[in-house]
Amino acid sequence: MAKGLFRLIVVLALAGLATAGPLQDQFGITLSVGAGTVAGHAVTDTFTNSWTPVSATANYVVNDWYGKPALQWNPYPHHTPPQWGVGTFPNGGEPYDVEAIYFDDDIMNFYIAVVTSIPAPPGFPQPGVAGHITTGDLAIGLNGTPYTYGVDINHNDRGPDDGIYGTDTTVGDGLYGTSQADWYIGNPRWLGGVGLLSNFDGSDSGVYLGDVSISYANTGLVENEYPVFLLEITIPRALMPEVGYGSELAISYVSGCINEPTTLNATVNSMLVIPEPSTVTLLALGAGMLVSAARQRA
Repeated sequence: MAKGLFRLIVVLALAGLATAGPLQDQFGITLSVGAGTVAGHAVTDTFTNSWTPVSATANYVVNDWYGKPALQWNPYPHHTPPQWGVGTFPNGGEPYDVEAIYFDDDIMNFYIAVVTSIPAPPGFPQPGVAGHITTGDLAIGLNGTPYTYGVDINHNDRGPDDGIYGTDTTVGDGLYGTSQADWYIGNPRWLGGVGLLSNFDGSDSGVYLGDVSISYANTGLVENEYPVFLLEITIPRALMPEVGYGSELAISYVSGCINEPTTLNATVNSMLVIPEPSTVTLLALGAGMLVSAARQRA
C-alpha cells in the first residue's frame, strides 16, 4: 500500500512535467486540418477543429481564413481550380495569417497561445525581395495603455537594415516593461498595413523583468499550402504584480510588416497569489515527510 502511494506520487509528478502546452492543456484545443465545406464550397486544407476553449474564464479571438482566392500572393502553385476564401482575409495571403489568440490565467501564471502561419524567427523570405519578413514580438497593453509589456520573441534590431539580415533563429524568452516609444515596425520597407507596431529591441529598449516560458514550433499541419505554427507563452504573474483581478489586457501579435494585425482584448479572472517563503518551505517539508513515511512503511 505504501509502495503504491509512493509510486502514485512519482507518476503524478512526472505527468505534471510532461505537459503539451497551454493550447491543449489550458484551452483544450487540439489543432486539426482536413477537407470540409465552407460557405457551400469544398476546401481541402482548412482547420476542422473547434476554436472554442474548454476553460470558462478564457478569452480568445479567431481570425481564421478558409480557402484560397485566385489572386492570393503565393510563391507556390495555386490550387486549380482556386478554393474559396471566407472569414478574415490576411493582407498579402496565408504566410501573414494570425489564426487565433488565446488568453487565460490562474493564481500563478498567465497563459497565451497564438496560432499563425508566420514562421518562428527569423521569419520568412519573400520572393523578389532581399531579406526576411521578420517574426513579430508579442505586445501586451494594460488598462488602455498600449505596449505596457513586450515579450521579445524575435531579436530583430531597428535601423537602416531592418529585416535585411534575418538570420537569427533564436526565439527570445524575455519579458520587458515597455512603452509605445520602444516599439517599431519590423519591416518598414514592406509596410502592408497600419494600426499596430510589431517589434521592439530587447537589448536596447524597455526594462527587463525576467524570463518567461516560450515555445514557437511548427505543428506539422499545413493550411492553404503553408505550415501552421504555434506560439505558446507562460508568464509567471510575479513578473507583472500590477496586473490584478479585473485588469484589462490588449494582447497583440503580427508579422514585422504588420500585414495581419490581430489583437485580443482579455480580462484577468483570478487573484495573484505569491506564497510566503515560510509557506513554500512548509509545503516542501510536508512532501518530503510524506515520501519518507511511505519509504519507511515499505
